[in-house]
Amino acid sequence: MDPSLHPSPNAYWRAQRQSRAMLRREYRQDNPTPTMTKM
Repeated sequence: MDPSLHPSPNAYWRAQRQSRAMLRREYRQDNPTPTMTKM
């Protein structure tokens, strides 16, 4: 998604952060001791 096309940039970035946090949470569940925690 393009931030410029989104009606509310703040909502866009909030959604991006949430989806990224969700991915990181799933990644952590798949790998109890991940070597890379940052995405």
